[in-house]
Amino acid sequence: PADLMPTVSVDWINPGARTNNPLAMLDDTELAVKPNVLNTLAPEGRALSRVAGDFANAGRVALDVDWVQAGLVTGGVLFASSKLDKRADQFFKDHPNNQAIRNIKRVGNVLPWAGLAGAAALTLDTSDPTRARTSFAAVEAGASALVLATGFKYAVGRSRPQDNLGYSHFNAFGKDNGNTAFPSRHSAAAWAVVTPYALQYDMPWLYGAAMLTNLARVGGRDHWVSDTVAGSLIGYGMGRLFWEASRNKNMPHVMVGRNSIQLAWETN
Repeated sequence: PADLMPTVSVDWINPGARTNNPLAMLDDTELAVKPNVLNTLAPEGRALSRVAGDFANAGRVALDVDWVQAGLVTGGVLFASSKLDKRADQFFKDHPNNQAIRNIKRVGNVLPWAGLAGAAALTLDTSDPTRARTSFAAVEAGASALVLATGFKYAVGRSRPQDNLGYSHFNAFGKDNGNTAFPSRHSAAAWAVVTPYALQYDMPWLYGAAMLTNLARVGGRDHWVSDTVAGSLIGYGMGRLFWEASRNKNMPHVMVGRNSIQLAWETN
């Protein structure tokens, strides 16, 4: 086994799994292996090239989407949710001082931005490449969802409930539409951030957390129900797109040892 040292080295993707003697299975009980023989220098590439690559891969993933089916499903969900617009707004209008609603508003309104900040911080954690990769996808999805939702706002120009103009009042392509109702940017950001984590770690309950943002926006009469549903669909779509793109890009890890430079690809 000692003869293997010039050509074999051990890199622990999960530091918590490190053993005292990684060559023990080779009956080499006297060899002392120094920790961190291999150091990940550029696990995901530099930031700008990483983002460019992710968007390129997201574009390729988008080409495989059945957009006709997606459009039909989206239209059906939005139509169904629009039936709740008037009733939900009237309910929250009649209960402005309900303490539970107030608590949901406080939590739900801050969740998207706290989630984005948390995901951004986790992209810097190199101890878990999968978590860092997923977090990067969450940040990219969140930013993309915000941009897309803003574009729809300018195109649709739907009045907010608090404007008291009704749920069917629109001013399409108005120059001042940046702060109109449809769709909800808060909901788009919340769902975009949680989706990569929910998919990567099989945690569907995260969507329940994102739903708090939907409730907060409707409860505060900032949005109609269908506005938040539209935002959720945008967020979920962006989250899934960038999660798929991050898994499919197959970017190598660059690792340097004492006597070697290596490339490694994730296969899962």
